[in-house]
Amino acid sequence: MVACGYVAAAVLMLGAAATEAFLGVDAEGKALESVADPCRAELGG
Repeated sequence: MVACGYVAAAVLMLGAAATEAFLGVDAEGKALESVADPCRAELGG
């Protein structure tokens, strides 16, 4: 029964790794503003 939980967690981790590989952004050593627009940019403020 516990093994099923470990298998499910492993499958979720593999899915997360695949998602990061396709959608991930190289953000190491960069300021948040250079990676994503500030929230105020979408709110018009």
